[in-house]
Amino acid sequence: MQPTRLPLLERALLATLLLLVAAMAYGTWREEYFWQTADQRGFDDYQQRDYASAERRFQNSQWKAAACYRRGDFSCATEIYAMTDGAEAAYNLGNSLAHSRKAGSLTSALASYQKALSHHPDWSPAKLNQGVIAELLIVQNSKKIG
Repeated sequence: MQPTRLPLLERALLATLLLLVAAMAYGTWREEYFWQTADQRGFDDYQQRDYASAERRFQNSQWKAAACYRRGDFSCATEIYAMTDGAEAAYNLGNSLAHSRKAGSLTSALASYQKALSHHPDWSPAKLNQGVIAELLIVQNSKKIG
């Protein structure tokens, strides 16, 4: 005697039931974001300007750093951007450093913008920020001398 196989519809219903039971057992059924990934939930929080919650949810380091930056935690953003390669990460690192107000951060920001420009020489936002920081360093140095 051959074992009987459940028809496709019955198998689909059984799988759905098992998924729902598992979701209820883990308490995620009540969550608003049952079907979303952590990054999708974080993005929803980010769009609602709840940057602290977004930072906790994000798995993607670039988004996590962006949430840190938006909530004004430039040390957090700097730490994450410093561990990432690429022009955009270098540009964002420069922005974080420029806002951090730590000793030597303007010089480091200038170097970050230069790194971003080494990848994309015609990137106008990086050129603009590099120019602003260079001017700030000139003013800062002239105050030390004078």
